[in-house]
Amino acid sequence: MAPIKINVTGEQLPTPMGVMVKMGDDLRQDQLIVQLISLMDKLLKKEGLDLKLTPYKVLATSKSEGLLEIVPNSKNIADVLSNFGNDLKKFLRHHNPPPESPQTYDIQPVVLDNFVRSCGMYFQPV
Repeated sequence: MAPIKINVTGEQLPTPMGVMVKMGDDLRQDQLIVQLISLMDKLLKKEGLDLKLTPYKVLATSKSEGLLEIVPNSKNIADVLSNFGNDLKKFLRHHNPPPESPQTYDIQPVVLDNFVRSCGMYFQPV
């Protein structure tokens, strides 16, 4: 399907918000999962564990239509992999060049830590 991107502005929004309108997709499960992730993020932060998540908003308006918040400055993983030869380390190095001293994997430690933390919520134990 061909999603439509719109920018929403208003007095209640400090900055414009990008929204994707999707037709032909059932976003009800997406909405539930993102709500659960947001709840877990709040609970974990309350206990002192920040997994560096950026939950976005999802609103299913019917069985086949809905709205998705566009996270500013985000990239989807498929584009990152195709542009950097299936190597996430190259992407992280490109956008976060290491300082003069050698670092783990030549990536700034804080960048690597944020990446690892943000992935932690999404992996299932085998």
